Amino acid sequence: MRKSKRKHLLFALLALLSIGFYACYDGEDWGGQSGAHRVSPRKRNKQLTTSVARQWYESHYDPVVSVSTRSGGDDEMPALIKPKWAHATERNRGRYEVVQMPILTQTRRMIVDEETRLHFDELRAQKKLRNSTHLVIMKDLKTGHVRSFISVFVGSYDYLKKTKRMSRNSYLYREKDFDGKVLFFKLNGSMINGWKYRDGKIVGKIMPIDEDAKILMTRSGGYWEEQCYTETYYEEVEECEEESQPYYDEEFGLWGVETVVTCQKVDKPIYTQVCEDVWVEDEEFGGGVEPDVTCPICGKINCSGHNDSIPKPCDRAQELSLDTGLVSRINEIYKKTYPHKAGNTEQGFIYTSKGVIIHPTFTDMGSVKYTNAQVAGHEFKEWYHSHPGGGATIPSLGDLKALSLRYQQGHIKSDDFTYGVVSYYGCLSIMISSSKDFTTFAEKVRNKEFDNEWNRDIDNGKSVSRFEIKIQQVMSFFTKHKAGLSVMFRPMQDEHIDNNFENWIAKDLNENNELIDKDCK
Repeated sequence: MRKSKRKHLLFALLALLSIGFYACYDGEDWGGQSGAHRVSPRKRNKQLTTSVARQWYESHYDPVVSVSTRSGGDDEMPALIKPKWAHATERNRGRYEVVQMPILTQTRRMIVDEETRLHFDELRAQKKLRNSTHLVIMKDLKTGHVRSFISVFVGSYDYLKKTKRMSRNSYLYREKDFDGKVLFFKLNGSMINGWKYRDGKIVGKIMPIDEDAKILMTRSGGYWEEQCYTETYYEEVEECEEESQPYYDEEFGLWGVETVVTCQKVDKPIYTQVCEDVWVEDEEFGGGVEPDVTCPICGKINCSGHNDSIPKPCDRAQELSLDTGLVSRINEIYKKTYPHKAGNTEQGFIYTSKGVIIHPTFTDMGSVKYTNAQVAGHEFKEWYHSHPGGGATIPSLGDLKALSLRYQQGHIKSDDFTYGVVSYYGCLSIMISSSKDFTTFAEKVRNKEFDNEWNRDIDNGKSVSRFEIKIQQVMSFFTKHKAGLSVMFRPMQDEHIDNNFENWIAKDLNENNELIDKDCK
């Protein structure tokens, strides 16, 4: 997280508001390095020169374009980009002539795959974290058709660690050992397609997620089967917020405004489908062998059962019950919250993967708050807070939004993570049982897609006869929207809480949508 302060006198403030700032970053964002090679005069374009390309571009697009890269979806904070014509280069091959250039961006943005995301800070510290990104204008000399798009080269974690030539990859040139993906976007941000590379060779086709999932091409003695799976990439975006407050400048005798800018990194998922060709023998000709498919999660051949590494709710409930440290921490915030007294506030804690306990900087009857500085660089293992008084047994919509934000920021990676609410009746714990489903769910939560439904069906102010009904409602909501979340509950209604040895119980819904204990036999 970055913080900066700016002071402006009022007579200068209006003038500054009319100015837009653009920055071209080196490597750690969409701008990247130009990756340009010097082109000899005899290889320069004959028709699509840089001046012709610029004239065409400026007749079709505004000087500054707003780009949202989430597979054509609406972005909360689109990038404002403009071409850096001073670094434009010409290239050609066969019937195609290309003019390409880096782009200027208003905010830091970068696309990484899942593995690189987990090593983000490591690569950034080594100054090896980069995309190779260009605005491309291309002309088909045969048809005369001209088009423009954005190309983004996303190196794999292993490739980024070893290469010093990432920026040399461009639309008509690939390094011989390039390993990763190249993605193509329209200037409105929607994905066109892409290609997956291994050791400089194309091994798969990348498409937006709504493309057909399987294509077969027949051939005697067997067939080529296009094995398809989904992959999620992450656009690392630096989002900044401003807080302003007036101050008096004694030197000039005027009032001015001090602006504090706080920036933090947020992960925006981009969902794609990758298809790789695999030869499958016909049973009449080869006995029907199982195709060798490289798994996008574990990287092994024909692997299966990745989710076996994620404990099931029954196993997790037992693990929580046997974790004396967690039990002690939950008991402590229960005792600070109940029995309810005037002035009692919410209590809470974050327990990190390295055993650090982070306490909130602010608490009141309705919230606990942590600053970005407190949690910077930490991976969460446990995140719990209490609801004082007659507070709900379930998380609020605001709680789910906070959980989704911290997940997108990369603070929640471990399969051991649990999130929970402590109420008078007990402790509700939530585990992520499907990272894929929760990634999609978290994005929808932050996009406010569920606000109306939640307020109408769950947080509607209507009293219920039993607290279990609220747990049932939230579990039905999670199931309906494929949230990838499972629920466990620990009864704690005991004023002598240190003598309360109740265990967590995995919860489920029966065929009538009623809350029951999960069958853990």
